[in-house]
Amino acid sequence: QLENIVTDNERYSQCKIYVKDIRAVDESLLNNGVVDIALIDAPGLNNDSLKTTAVFARQEEIDVVVFVVSAANHFTLSAKEFIFNAAREKAYIFMVVNGFDNIKDKKRCQEMILKQVAHLSPATFKESAELVHFVSSNAIPVVPAGITGGSGGVGGGGGSGPGFDGPNDDLDGDDDPAGKHGEPGSPADKGKGKGKEREMQQDFAELESSLRRFVLEKRARSKLAPAKTYLMNVLGDLHSLATVNKDVAQSELDRVMKELQDLEPVYEQSKKARTEASEGVEHTTEGTATEVYSHTRDTLNTTIGRVAERDLGVHYPGLLSVYQFAEDIKAAMLREISEVVNICEEHARGQTVQGFSGIRSLGLLHLGDGYTDLTFHSEKMFRRKKDALARQVDVEVEVWDFFDIASLWERQEKVAGTSMAVTVAGVV
Repeated sequence: QLENIVTDNERYSQCKIYVKDIRAVDESLLNNGVVDIALIDAPGLNNDSLKTTAVFARQEEIDVVVFVVSAANHFTLSAKEFIFNAAREKAYIFMVVNGFDNIKDKKRCQEMILKQVAHLSPATFKESAELVHFVSSNAIPVVPAGITGGSGGVGGGGGSGPGFDGPNDDLDGDDDPAGKHGEPGSPADKGKGKGKEREMQQDFAELESSLRRFVLEKRARSKLAPAKTYLMNVLGDLHSLATVNKDVAQSELDRVMKELQDLEPVYEQSKKARTEASEGVEHTTEGTATEVYSHTRDTLNTTIGRVAERDLGVHYPGLLSVYQFAEDIKAAMLREISEVVNICEEHARGQTVQGFSGIRSLGLLHLGDGYTDLTFHSEKMFRRKKDALARQVDVEVEVWDFFDIASLWERQEKVAGTSMAVTVAGVV
């Protein structure tokens, strides 16, 4: 009853056909596992251009326009006008040239149609390998009435993702109406070889595959467009922030590098001056300390070694006052040594003042105005309590201090060597 229902278009405003496509999801156009596709078949420009235009007015629901044209008739004036207007809404239009098996000079036919497509829809012409297909619907086998299953063909299907099997300029062209879709009497049964049929079937399969790819890609883009827009905006914001941060960081880096370049010579000069000053200070300190130490040690050793040879001005009062004499001798010797210690301290004080002046000269030489002058109080040297305690000498006079045991022993050895008769008591 389908033919009668379609013909009686005054009773039914729309006819929806549900097709059971048993092919795998990677081959089926309708049941593709991603989005459901609906094919809306318009009556054709030559039949009812108003209804066709009304259908196309729902272009926001349409993903792609499939324009079917006869290979024999090419594009009529109404077809050209429709395609020109449709190209403003849709950048790409699927062109299906049907009845291509009836054309003798197929190459010339292709060139003429592609030339017209290039004029009407340049974007479609650039992708003509995917969007313009030359096929013959007579080569597609269909299941006879009463048999379930079979291929989906080009018929419509239900779903939420409509396609638009768009305006047919002349769907049947010059084909025999009784021979359409491989029915008895069709050109496919008039002695054409199996190879030719397979080639035409392959052309139709390529059409369906291209349409499948185009619709799925367009629908995927449509569904992902909001996410893409959001991500692109986020990416744009990040790019702007990154650009600003990069410029700020580069500016800061340039500033720091310039300051570093300016400071590097100063640093090198300061480093050199520090080395020279450090070496100068160390040399001055070590030289002064060594000179003071050597002078003090030599002076004190010489004084202590010869203090007994000097005339200390102490008179011997006699044997009865020998202890007092010993105390006076000790006090005189300590006074002599103490005076030499004072002399050594004065020498050390002078050398220290001289060394400090040398160090200050080095500071002024290398630092200039940046040198912080320090105050050195030389008069406070050797004035601490521990310095006074270090000068105290506590020596008690004992009985043995009155006898030179070492000299007596040497004399005993000399006497014993000359005469064994001399006793130790005699020596003592």
